[in-house]
Amino acid sequence: MNQPSSPAAPSLPVVGRFRWAICGLLFFSVAVNYIDRLTLGILKGPLSEKLGWTDLDYGYIMAAFSFAYAFGYLFGGWAMDRMGVKRGLPLFVLVWSAAAMAHGLCGYMDMTEVFRMKYPWFSWAEKGIVVLTLTMPLTAAGFMFARILLGLSEGANFPAAIKIVAEWFPVKERALSTGIFNAGTNVGAVICPVLVPWIFLHLGWETTFYVTGGTGFVWVVAWWWIYDHPETHKRLSPEECHYIREGQPLVEEKRAKVSWIKLLGYRAVWAYVIAGILAAPAWGFYQSFLPDFLAKKFSAPKLVLADVQDVNAFAGKLTQANGSPALFLRGQFSPKTQSILSGYANGNGDATNLNAALVEDLNKLILTPTRFETNAFRGVTLRPRTLELLAKPANTNTIPRINRMLLEDAFPTEIRRMMNLQAIGWWTGAFFALAAIGGVLGGWLSGRLLNKGWSLNAARKVTFLICALAVVPVFLAPMAGTAWLAVLIIGIAGSAHQGWSANLFSFVSDTMPKQAISSVVGLGGFVGYFTGGFVNGFTGYIVQETGSYIWVFVYFSGTYVVSLLAMQLLVPKIEMTKAE
Repeated sequence: MNQPSSPAAPSLPVVGRFRWAICGLLFFSVAVNYIDRLTLGILKGPLSEKLGWTDLDYGYIMAAFSFAYAFGYLFGGWAMDRMGVKRGLPLFVLVWSAAAMAHGLCGYMDMTEVFRMKYPWFSWAEKGIVVLTLTMPLTAAGFMFARILLGLSEGANFPAAIKIVAEWFPVKERALSTGIFNAGTNVGAVICPVLVPWIFLHLGWETTFYVTGGTGFVWVVAWWWIYDHPETHKRLSPEECHYIREGQPLVEEKRAKVSWIKLLGYRAVWAYVIAGILAAPAWGFYQSFLPDFLAKKFSAPKLVLADVQDVNAFAGKLTQANGSPALFLRGQFSPKTQSILSGYANGNGDATNLNAALVEDLNKLILTPTRFETNAFRGVTLRPRTLELLAKPANTNTIPRINRMLLEDAFPTEIRRMMNLQAIGWWTGAFFALAAIGGVLGGWLSGRLLNKGWSLNAARKVTFLICALAVVPVFLAPMAGTAWLAVLIIGIAGSAHQGWSANLFSFVSDTMPKQAISSVVGLGGFVGYFTGGFVNGFTGYIVQETGSYIWVFVYFSGTYVVSLLAMQLLVPKIEMTKAE
């Protein structure tokens, strides 16, 4: 006898996945945004050599970008509301892509020309107040103006992406989709340092900016082909459109506008702003100056003791070989070094003393304003990069590097090579990969503590404290003896910064009325980027005057702790502020 069959379980409707293609578009727009932003930092070293920039010139360029981005960030959301994302976002991508490519056009400028800012109505400023004047190579000025346009236009990317997520995703999927497109920052930040050196070495710096900037134009083509509003999109199925709309509020809450003057009456806002002033510029510093720090630390022409890898073999070649490089160096050494070298060859003397004497004399030769005579290196197989530099007119930036490279080519196993641009790119990418972990761990830690029954105040502030303390050792980075150790120290600090930032956004949600959250975040972002402009400018000045990043790292090692102390004084207990 047949048993009556039970009714089949209703199958879940297939609603489609086209909305995730839109999320993919946002992911790539953010990745392109970061690639265009970071390219100049990777190429700072070779561009300074080729175009004759000083560290102060570069500081001005990066300061201009940060100031411009502050205003772009501030008004980007307003622009998207006025224009609509369908037209507005591709327009801004086109502008910033053109600005990125415009960096390459600076190669057509006369490298001997100087840009000077004039004050026709305030001539006394040029004569008496140096800080109000601006003089730099014309090429640096060209980069600065391109950078300003880049910063103003890039600031609209994130407000537009948030608006598109709200339009294309149900509430329950918004956090996931936001996390996916925001991951583009990490992908772009890791890919850029790896790809840019390769493009530069094979195609030149101008083409590098054309290629990286051109990716934005490719994205715009994809945008016009794929994007439309959900209600009018031909590729979006009715079922998926219904699924999106069903998961959204029937009426989107209209956010009340809160003036900045009124916001300043909240103690939590002051805590957030102080953190923006002190800690937020650190991320811009890493983006703009980390490759240059690695280059100056591990790619500087000046020798350190560890750069002589085999003092015994080096001494043997110097005393026994009759080749041109050995004869040239022996004739240039000081009597003291010659005496130590002669005694060492006869079995007398200490390797440590010889190493120190050789490094001292070699540095005097390397750093001389005169390039080595190439006849002294006859018979030496020179690498292509050395030949390239020798073929170009020498200047004060390139002479020490050429001298060091000639010695490296002549004594390849005895003198360690400077870190090349590709290696700097890999290490910079490693930093951003480490930093990407921090945002996840920071959010996870505070949530874990809350799940264990900790109070909101304790969970947030303990997480802040751990992040702040993790940054403190960053002042040791300039003293690291190897690249991996320096990147590890800075990477931990960068990871802690991302964890700090994730919890700082949550701090705003924890303490402020809902209608004020966007305004507070906008205010804090503007203050952070605007302050970052001053930090970038002063960083260029400090590095030019001291030749070191030590004081900059010392400054950032304490800013997070000071920010947390200010937060504790202003907001002893994290709790929701009552709306007035």
